[in-house]
Amino acid sequence: MIHREKVPTAWEGCEISVVTERLGDGRWAVVAGISQTTPEHTRTVDLPVPSETFATEEEAKAYGLLQAERWLEKNMPKTEAA
Repeated sequence: MIHREKVPTAWEGCEISVVTERLGDGRWAVVAGISQTTPEHTRTVDLPVPSETFATEEEAKAYGLLQAERWLEKNMPKTEAA
C-alpha cells in the first residue's frame, strides 16, 4: 500500500511531497521531497531515503515532514518564509 500526499509550507512556492509505503513485514517506509515553484522554474529536491522504518504510517509521515521542514529551515532564505 502506497500513499502520496502534498503538504503546503510556510515558504512561498514550496510544498512538501511525502510518500509512505507499507512494507511486506507490516512496517512503514517514507520518502520526502520538496517542490519549489517560481514564475521562471520548478525545482524538485529529493531528500535522502531514510533507512529507518516505522510501526505506523503516521510515524513515517511525521518523520518525512520533519526531515523536509528541517531541510527548508537550513537551506531556504529566511525572507522566503511566511
